Amino acid sequence: MKTWFLTPLLVAMVLGVALPSVTLAAGGNTEAVLALHIGTRVAKNVCGTVLPSSCGGYTTSTIDSGFYNLYLTVAQSPDSVGVAGVQFGIAYDGATGAGCDVSSWTSCADLEFQGTGWPDNNTGNVITWEPSLNCQMDTTGVPILVGVFEVITYTGDTFSITPRPVDGLAKVADCTAAENDLTGKVPSALGTASFGEPGYNPCSTTVPVARTTWGSIKTLYEN
Repeated sequence: MKTWFLTPLLVAMVLGVALPSVTLAAGGNTEAVLALHIGTRVAKNVCGTVLPSSCGGYTTSTIDSGFYNLYLTVAQSPDSVGVAGVQFGIAYDGATGAGCDVSSWTSCADLEFQGTGWPDNNTGNVITWEPSLNCQMDTTGVPILVGVFEVITYTGDTFSITPRPVDGLAKVADCTAAENDLTGKVPSALGTASFGEPGYNPCSTTVPVARTTWGSIKTLYEN
């Protein structure tokens, strides 16, 4: 049986607690973002799906009904520091048979620590890779695939990556367990996938204008 060892930082990410006695250096993932790509529904080997080579080419909006896979990635991580962990939340219309429903979730990492009810609306997760053996290095410039949501859409809705509800934070940890807090960055580092509405790709700083009010733009940037 393989034994996994988590660093104090990754333990803190899992538990949603602070470590006041430990000085944690800021990580090198200062430009990292959590980006979503909408793809056609694939039933098998979803973690092996070939995504666009650049997150700038992601699809973040489509029609408001159908079956899709949503690919969650860490993008813009420098290959010198890598990614060993990520924490985040999700938000979408929680009513069954309305908006967007999540029918399944597949993690593409070594371990995950799901919040209660995951992947329901307003729940969170911590995803980790074994840092000494399988830390994810973005050596080719292709974003790192975190996991895949299989969704069914009935009416217009927006699926958003948010801070994890248990502690109100979205973070990325590098291969040395140094962390970067993605919460509250301007522009937002947290992507959205929308059905019947414009989406938001954090790899682009272009502000959405179609069917979008200034209030909703501020909400995106305050995630």
